[in-house]
Amino acid sequence: LGTLPTALVRFSLVPQLPLLEPANPHPMNSPRFSGDEFPPGLVAIPSTEVLWSRCAAQLLDAVLHAPPNSRVCLDWCQVPTIQKRNYLVEQFLADPALKWLLFIDADMLPPADTIQRLLRTGAASDRHVVGALCFSRHQMPYHAAAGFFRGSAITYLEDFSGAVQEVDWLGTGCVLIWREVLEAAALRRGSEVFRPEPGFVKFGRGEDQEFSRFVTALGFTLCCDTSISVGHL
Repeated sequence: LGTLPTALVRFSLVPQLPLLEPANPHPMNSPRFSGDEFPPGLVAIPSTEVLWSRCAAQLLDAVLHAPPNSRVCLDWCQVPTIQKRNYLVEQFLADPALKWLLFIDADMLPPADTIQRLLRTGAASDRHVVGALCFSRHQMPYHAAAGFFRGSAITYLEDFSGAVQEVDWLGTGCVLIWREVLEAAALRRGSEVFRPEPGFVKFGRGEDQEFSRFVTALGFTLCCDTSISVGHL
């Protein structure tokens, strides 16, 4: 299976944990880069209090297939999710060798090749933010965590044919973001790259749609690869 990428785990009560060895290489061809493999990145997991064993197993399998010299950061602190995302962005931007950040929530069930497929989709389509297909569990009926802005209304992606769909917004349950996006966002927002959607400030959530609006206004494009389904426990 190889070894884990360099890991950083942040707990509320454990300030330091040992780092693990770099992963074995899993090279792939890509028209976006001059070499014969994708560059390293950060797999960022803003965990909740519960990490289901099935999710842990599949997250580990996906991480083991990350490009060489990638890192994984699990944030298990008891703070709002938006604060975790901003902390993970800071960790990512602090290392210029990392070229992409993958947010994947701890209750997702990613296939083992999720990272490579998202990287390949972004490279082939030159999209800046690439999401996998997952579904919201906040209300019935369940909707895809991706869609479109129609004036003040929000609509949901309904084409699950396996195609790559350009969208107006993406959920952050499983989304890969290229470095240039987060650098541009941090240049304008400092340490608060993710902010609550207006109307949800009191609850400290809704950051995915707000972030989508913000980076789209900066000129970046978003897409959902509906051939990659990551579930949602």
